Amino acid sequence: MLYRITLFIFLFSLVVLTTGCHVLLSEQEWSENYTQLDGARATSPQMIDGNYHTVGITQPFSAPQGIYRFNAGSEVIITLPEKKSIRKIVIHSDNIKEFNLYADKGGTALNDTDWQVIKEVKSVKSYPLEISIPFAFPTDRIRLVVLDTANDASLWRRAKAKFYQGDMSLLTFGGVAEFRRSIAGRISEIEIYGFKSAEETAAAKSDPQREDELDAILDQTK
Repeated sequence: MLYRITLFIFLFSLVVLTTGCHVLLSEQEWSENYTQLDGARATSPQMIDGNYHTVGITQPFSAPQGIYRFNAGSEVIITLPEKKSIRKIVIHSDNIKEFNLYADKGGTALNDTDWQVIKEVKSVKSYPLEISIPFAFPTDRIRLVVLDTANDASLWRRAKAKFYQGDMSLLTFGGVAEFRRSIAGRISEIEIYGFKSAEETAAAKSDPQREDELDAILDQTK
């Protein structure tokens, strides 16, 4: 009898410890995709519509960027309905090669945004792009700035060839705008994740599993 009681106490403690560790580890589970929350917006809505068959195009900067290719760039800004601590971003694209990610730390009296670089990617090797964020602070706005695409090299060669043939259209603002649109990033979907809280995972998993484990222990001690 004493052996069974001792065995029960040991197994019960083991279950409690295991369940506690499970809850702690569950804190590292990924949250829902924040771009699918009600109220989430993007300057290119197709990038967060949940449909991987639609494609959004990054938009040229509103400020003049000069006539040179290396000054060209385009962007998309995603606004969440509330601030989240973001730890992973997944970008479904087929032509982005170099880009920077920014998070808004919050506006000041002089500016309504305070963009901080959270990741610089110089060379993309494969798609989709999964970006881990090493540190996080609460933010409700993410900005993706595309600096280079798979289209850039061939388009730039054609533009130079036209220039050498006497076509000066690239030197006009209209020509620059057209060229910049042609090298914009194509993105079918952007996913943004944080970590689940302990409360979320405990509510979803812990109680039913713990009851089953305790029932199994009681059966073994009979």
